[in-house]
Amino acid sequence: MYAATPAFFIGWIPVAGIIGILWSLFITVHGLKECAGLSYLRSIMVVVVPIILFVLFLVLLLGLIASFTKVLNPLYWM
Repeated sequence: MYAATPAFFIGWIPVAGIIGILWSLFITVHGLKECAGLSYLRSIMVVVVPIILFVLFLVLLLGLIASFTKVLNPLYWM
């Protein structure tokens, strides 16, 4: 939770919010390395893999929704 403070603190500023999110990710990776005793590679994977899986899930979900809206559209059958 402490690593998310920069994102919460400056997240409402449009450009600085991106910097705050990146800084929060860096703090999280560094904190995992120091506190959990992981290497940098494992710490990065612990942070990045869930983000990639979440984005992949969203893309698949949006594709599924788009395919159903195309098939269920009455104009599609004409």
